Amino acid sequence: MSEPDGTRRSGLRGGTQSCGRCACVCGRAVWLCAVWLCAAGLFALSGRAYADEVFGGIVADTTWTRAGNPWTVTGNVTVKSGATLTIESGVEVLFNDNWYLWTDATTGGTIIVEGAMGDSVVFRAASGLPDERQWREIGIFNSTGTSFSYCVVMHAKTGIKLDGSDSPITHCALRHCQTGIWCRRASPSIESSWITDCSFTGILCEMRSSSPVIHDCNLYDNPGHNVRLRSYRDPPMVTIDAEENWWGTADPVEIEASIFDHDDDTDIYGTVDYSNWCPGTPVEECSWGHIKALFRH
Repeated sequence: MSEPDGTRRSGLRGGTQSCGRCACVCGRAVWLCAVWLCAAGLFALSGRAYADEVFGGIVADTTWTRAGNPWTVTGNVTVKSGATLTIESGVEVLFNDNWYLWTDATTGGTIIVEGAMGDSVVFRAASGLPDERQWREIGIFNSTGTSFSYCVVMHAKTGIKLDGSDSPITHCALRHCQTGIWCRRASPSIESSWITDCSFTGILCEMRSSSPVIHDCNLYDNPGHNVRLRSYRDPPMVTIDAEENWWGTADPVEIEASIFDHDDDTDIYGTVDYSNWCPGTPVEECSWGHIKALFRH
């Protein structure tokens, strides 16, 4: 690597209660089960000598590889304009404090997270403890080339924040964060992903220019809301396409209660279309041996 420097709403209008692609199980919705090692093993991992410590600005194309595991963030990391950070499958990125991984907030760099089935990229707190808010976020600002595929993000204040960037997120898991995905002035495709156990909200959509497409995801057990809209202040109404997802229940009343939009606050000119929801839990698959994501298509 180069050295760093320094949903009674529009959701019911369709009148359907199945995802339409199978009788009991959503054909493409994803279920992920992350299996932790014993506590002793985790602490042994976090306590060993780190192979690579990273901080500061990345100004040239850089690749983080499995061979460098674990990549430990010991200060804020910013990918500068013109530079691309590629993070390969099997890479583990640890944050040992309130640090972030950003693209440049003004000019935007590029981060490509390219995990593989059963061999995800993992972002988590270095402590190994399942507590949220141990580190800040992965922040993508004004970036046109950034993408996330097969990654696991845990313990952050915000797992992935997209600000002015429509970066696609697919086959990813965001757990034990305060906010899983934050879309601000962003309309990404969020597909085949698991967003759960996030204390404030699973997916936060902020400002009317945010209109993400959320399909084939597992969105449940987020104590605040599974999806929350904020700052949609002016008409006309914006509709968020969140069809064909599993919400932890097939009861539309419960699904509705897990979404915060115009039905909850009439000053919000936005609604979530959760129609065609999946009526049953998708097949569960687990990955043993370490913190990995194994997905079913």
